[in-house]
Amino acid sequence: MKYKINKKVASRPSVNKVNRSRMIHGMFSTIIIISIIGGVIWTGSLVIRKFLQHPDFVIKRLYIVNNKIISGTDIKNIARISTNMNIYATSLAPIKQRLEHHPDIRAVEITKQHPDMLVIKVFEREPYAILVSANKKIEIPVDREGIMLSGNTMEYAMPLPIIEGVKFTCYQPGMKLDDIRVPIAMQYLDVLLRVPQRTFLKIKKISMDQPDNIVLKTASIDEIHLGAEYTNTKVARLIAAVNESRILRINMQRIDLRFKDVVIVPRLL
Repeated sequence: MKYKINKKVASRPSVNKVNRSRMIHGMFSTIIIISIIGGVIWTGSLVIRKFLQHPDFVIKRLYIVNNKIISGTDIKNIARISTNMNIYATSLAPIKQRLEHHPDIRAVEITKQHPDMLVIKVFEREPYAILVSANKKIEIPVDREGIMLSGNTMEYAMPLPIIEGVKFTCYQPGMKLDDIRVPIAMQYLDVLLRVPQRTFLKIKKISMDQPDNIVLKTASIDEIHLGAEYTNTKVARLIAAVNESRILRINMQRIDLRFKDVVIVPRLL
């Protein structure tokens, strides 16, 4: 059913007055609501601004732990932490990203200790060996994963084994070497440093001149041939061979672990 509007009734002065009153009342209500909302927003922003600028919540203390190679001053500069930063408004993700971009840093953990302290725990990349170029003019510290470290780590790498025979185009700290044998050799090195026979297996040099082979030179053994793969079985066989030679008082010149049977070549006196 359709309803028809009586235009004569709708145009009466009394009806027009009521409509105008409703419109004016609605406008004032809208203005009041908008004013209230604006006041709340302005007050909130003022409170937040005052909070962020409050001296009690400014980062006043920076506690750096677990760092040995990189100084606390360098870490602070890399992280770009200033004394006027509010601890609540400071995002930790960019700080973490900047620090972990450093070639000598493997990972960091950052926590806020309210009201005014940041704690940065650094996990540095430790040098495991020194990579020597073919012409022996370039020496590069590398970590367990075969990543080239900065020259700052050389002080801690001096007594470490030398790696020879690895081809690389240029020195780029933070980049991983293309030769997959490097991290494999580092894994062998890491395990041999932890076994009780470490005194007799002190690694002096790691040679990769031969394709698909890793050769270790120790303080007493000229050649330990490992192949190009890491296995716990090879480590066990090597330790057994060393123990047996000690019992029999045999000075070994060469041990070859690439075959089913361990090949031992004694040193000729």
